[in-house]
Amino acid sequence: MAKKSESNGQKDATVAELPTDADIFWIETAQKSTAAGVDALEEGAKQIITTASLLQGIYFAAVSFSDVKKAINFASPWSWFFLLLLILPAIIWAISCVFALKVFTPRKYDTNFSSPELCKRCFVSMVQEKYINFRRAQWVLVLGFLPFITGVFVYLAFVPVSVTK
Repeated sequence: MAKKSESNGQKDATVAELPTDADIFWIETAQKSTAAGVDALEEGAKQIITTASLLQGIYFAAVSFSDVKKAINFASPWSWFFLLLLILPAIIWAISCVFALKVFTPRKYDTNFSSPELCKRCFVSMVQEKYINFRRAQWVLVLGFLPFITGVFVYLAFVPVSVTK
């Protein structure tokens, strides 16, 4: 928005140029989306917490009603591996909740409100930290499905069905 003026073919002074309507529009749009970005991260983190909690509840109910204890022979070392495989998704989903909660966790940021540059750095740092924790929560939530699917496969393929008379 500033351009060099030329006098005698040389660039010697900077002349301020008024922003166009398009410039003003994009500046205002960037300001609004920056403020809305924090809200979007926090809303996404709430959804991750809700999803992980719901998955854990459904998963524990399914495991509880499936009579896994009757089907597993705990004398075998493979049984302990299978038990770990059953518990692992819930642990991973709980870790996802921890990362999502870190999006909301207040932290002390040192800044000087008289300095726009320090305020900008502080805000960027805060948003960056929230974003990193949000992405971690997403990836860990998805990662929890690996032991879940593996556990279901192992249960269906290798755990013998107990016959009760």
